[in-house]
Amino acid sequence: MSRLNERQIQERNISLYTWSNYLNSGVLIWTVITLYYLWRGLNYFDIALVQSFGAIATAVLEIPTGWVSDHYGHHRVLKLAALSRFLALVILTLANNLFLMIVSEFLFALANASQSGAGSAFLFESVSFVTTEDDKSKPYALVLSRITGVQSVIRIAVRLVAPLLFDINPLIPFLISIFIYLFSCFLATEYKNSKHVGVSCNVHPLLIECSIKNIFRKIFINIKKFITVFKNLIKNRFFLVLCAVSSISLVMVSNYSQFVAPNLESMGFDIKFYGIVTAAVSLGELFGSRLIAFFIKRYSESYESYFSNNLCGSLSIEVRLIFTIALFMAILLLFYGNFSSIALCIFVYIAINLLSTMLSILLSKQMNQVANSTNRATLLSVSNQIDEITAVVFDPIIGFGLDAAGFGVVYICLGCLAIVILSLILAYCVLQANSKNLIRSVCQMHR
Repeated sequence: MSRLNERQIQERNISLYTWSNYLNSGVLIWTVITLYYLWRGLNYFDIALVQSFGAIATAVLEIPTGWVSDHYGHHRVLKLAALSRFLALVILTLANNLFLMIVSEFLFALANASQSGAGSAFLFESVSFVTTEDDKSKPYALVLSRITGVQSVIRIAVRLVAPLLFDINPLIPFLISIFIYLFSCFLATEYKNSKHVGVSCNVHPLLIECSIKNIFRKIFINIKKFITVFKNLIKNRFFLVLCAVSSISLVMVSNYSQFVAPNLESMGFDIKFYGIVTAAVSLGELFGSRLIAFFIKRYSESYESYFSNNLCGSLSIEVRLIFTIALFMAILLLFYGNFSSIALCIFVYIAINLLSTMLSILLSKQMNQVANSTNRATLLSVSNQIDEITAVVFDPIIGFGLDAAGFGVVYICLGCLAIVILSLILAYCVLQANSKNLIRSVCQMHR
């Protein structure tokens, strides 16, 4: 295979992956998913239980799927994700009891776990192969920002239409989404792998001819390698800091976002116009993706490392921005559910989603920059597993709290907790930065 052909393969992969993400952004169900669960007879605690099961399944599957992706090809795992997502939605559309909803949630969990590490690694390595820049993370972040921006535009239309269709018949958005996921499956079948990027070892064509003994020996060796990789990953303090911030932001965003619709409805808001609200949210996400793209272009030289290179011990610009965004999200969360004004609630909703978009791009870039090509999907899967474990803990508590005490009390408590934890992590990072720079200063003095 010539290098030109391999370059064409990677460019095609980027295009296919981009269009697949655009298609998935056109899925209608996520705008009205909580309303659908309530329509099916679930309460907030039941919804939290379903999602907690999904989070548990995702946490269990994250690292194995990431490891499989690293060793047998990101493209194969992405195909599995597309198929699982399609089957999950078919079952959810037909579900009329809690058991079928849990089955659907498991398949969604398999899709999310497969997509999370493999998708980011697949895109990063394809972009890295075709770019000529020394800093491969910069073009990746710009591509991701562009994808996120276009997705936000698509979601504007989706979020306008979905509540209207749901109001006509709750099943209509689900039937349309099934066809979208089916088409996404066809795109995924076109993903190709390159021997030069992304995979440390491909499936050997003669594997089927190996003896049972050799197969089990290979499995045992790979399990040992996987355990070693995992132990090395969790020792990375910067990685764990990023994981902690990611988990906190996930809890802040995912939980409140899914309950916005019923909260506004309880305040007297006509749910038919909920699409206008979500469209405004998409515009905010678009603005956030463009704003972070500007930042990346303007300050690309400033975030090569965890710490800045000056002797005052300050954190790098990007790390400071990550914590600033996360803290603003937590502060805004304090006000959510405590306004009698529908307009103010909507404003908080839009602002948090804008900040969340910026934060997710920054975190994704940093995590990919920390990883290398042989363990990138595994590393990203570790991050997502920590996110899911956090969701398992908080989702049932939040669901129970909403049924018992209402939105105001729950989100004041959640916002305060997030502020405290983020402040402690930030203090730890500052101490680490000061310690590192102090040691460097002493070493320079002794020279």
